[in-house]
Amino acid sequence: MSVDLDERAADDGTEPIVDDAELRRWLWTLAGLIGHVLMTKIVYSDRLRRWRSNGPLTAASELLWQLLPPRTFATGRVVVSAILEPPGYVAGDAYDYNRGRRRASMTTALAITGVRNARRAGVQDLPTIAARADELIRQQPGPLQFATAVLGRLDTTSGMLDYLIAGHPPPLLVRQGRVVKELAAPPRMPLGVTVQGREPAVAAREQLEPGDRLLLYADGVTEARDSHGRFFGEQRLFELTEHAAAAEVSAPETLRRLTAAVLEHQAGRLQDDATLLPVDWSADGHLRMFPTLPTELCA
Repeated sequence: MSVDLDERAADDGTEPIVDDAELRRWLWTLAGLIGHVLMTKIVYSDRLRRWRSNGPLTAASELLWQLLPPRTFATGRVVVSAILEPPGYVAGDAYDYNRGRRRASMTTALAITGVRNARRAGVQDLPTIAARADELIRQQPGPLQFATAVLGRLDTTSGMLDYLIAGHPPPLLVRQGRVVKELAAPPRMPLGVTVQGREPAVAAREQLEPGDRLLLYADGVTEARDSHGRFFGEQRLFELTEHAAAAEVSAPETLRRLTAAVLEHQAGRLQDDATLLPVDWSADGHLRMFPTLPTELCA
């Protein structure tokens, strides 16, 4: 590496300060790589987990986080990222995904164990997977329990998405920087709820285009209230999602911005879980995951 250094004399008479745009770029990249290394080691270290957390986890949160996959996953065809706030005390939100040989699967449900168990048994039909979750939930003692969910299966080669909505807010389809539609196919009942004589639900299909982004979200986002009782709302979520897409930021950075907006709306105190999960079907989405030099540091 050849760097033309800009040496500036320090005011206190010490050694000159070396400052150069290319050197900054290399240091910024190094800092990003160190962050990646730390994230790969955190699963093995209780100390790193404690340093990362804002406080101790409840027993329920500890159990849930043991079930969840890593928050971010990227290949040359698809990027999946997720965030669940607050991390230390959760009301029941969850997410899951899996990368098979050619397909990526994503689920958001309280019945995460039932869904994952069916998937790992080789079941690919989404209504059948949902029925497995129904059965698992109904086996629990006590009053009726249910969970809303979005189940999806994305063929990362063709971009064909099969999805099933079980009483959950419909995912958003973002294309060329705009929210073009909600994937609002006729929903089935929430997982764990069955109605005798009701026609069985069927999965819907949507053909994605290269560069499309899906955004799955929980109602804890749109129903977040400020001090006057006003909802965060779908429209605000749409607008912020479009701004992030227009800026071509990565999926994790999109989550950071959306989460910051939701927290600001509620003055930093969530009344419910706020869960978001974007999925990018893109040939270059993974490239935006690499550490890059911010524009303001390039001057």
